Amino acid sequence: MGSVLCIVMKVVKGNKLEEVDVTELIKQYSRLVIDLGTGDGKFVYKNALTHPDTLFIGIDPAPKQLQIYARKAARKKLPNVLFAPAAAENIPQELTTSADEVFIILPWGTLLQYVAAPDTTKLIDIIGLLKPEGKLNIIFGYSPEFEPSEFERLGLAKISGEYIEKKLVPAYTQLGLELVKFSILNKSALRELETTWSKKLAFGQKRPIFHLVFEKREYSII
Repeated sequence: MGSVLCIVMKVVKGNKLEEVDVTELIKQYSRLVIDLGTGDGKFVYKNALTHPDTLFIGIDPAPKQLQIYARKAARKKLPNVLFAPAAAENIPQELTTSADEVFIILPWGTLLQYVAAPDTTKLIDIIGLLKPEGKLNIIFGYSPEFEPSEFERLGLAKISGEYIEKKLVPAYTQLGLELVKFSILNKSALRELETTWSKKLAFGQKRPIFHLVFEKREYSII
């Protein structure tokens, strides 16, 4: 009789770190959505409330940040949301080819650098989370006028529709993705994202925020 593979992950439960076997948990839901760089976890918490058939996993390197909505989820006894402490460069390999959808919403620091530079090695790990035909949502924007030191530190190019078309899309296409949606979000759309940072940006200075949706090709080698 063959052994059953168990996926054990460290997750934040309330104020504590616990090990959870998510093998059977994933099977209980029709879809799995991962939010990479989730921050305080508001996005996955809010969506878990309204989509009970989907398991949401928020991943962020700061456990204390994750405690904010982990505590709320514990009080609500919300079964379909997990908060996993991990950095973008150390994505839990247990989740490889498990996600129907991955979100990267308003990334900052190294995660922004990975998706906007782009860093092929790190993108392979991110794309590897997706099932064939799974979707990668990237919502991002930055400005050398508003964040000059971070812009310079990360070595970012000035962002524009042309830069996305000529630099980013070909890089993602070479890794087995197909662009299926490209849009620029207005402030109303930013507020509807249900993240703490998007709400702040919606009331701040105007800057272009781009939304790219890629689909992983069924024959992708990643």
